[in-house]
Amino acid sequence: MEHAADERTPVAVSWLMGGSVAVMLVTIVVLLPTLSDYDRLPSLRTSVQTALTTAAAGALVVGWARPVPWLLALVLLLLLFASWVFAFVRWLSEGSLINERPAG
Repeated sequence: MEHAADERTPVAVSWLMGGSVAVMLVTIVVLLPTLSDYDRLPSLRTSVQTALTTAAAGALVVGWARPVPWLLALVLLLLLFASWVFAFVRWLSEGSLINERPAG
């Protein structure tokens, strides 16, 4: 709020925002193999992990670029939203619902 009207986001704030989004996305990539369904859809996990890693790199680039505060927040939000949409669409393209488990 304090820097909302600034021409560029302060360095510390920009790195904190971009870095925290990147760390969260990389943490998801690291934790994905611990899911019980991880081995069920190998093509899905590779593409989703690649998308999440790419989004994490994008978050770091945006943090480095230090755009105006509202644009920083918007771009980070769009990166998170795009990651979620990509994963959801990939999951549905495999013909599975999120809570569906194989019989047996």
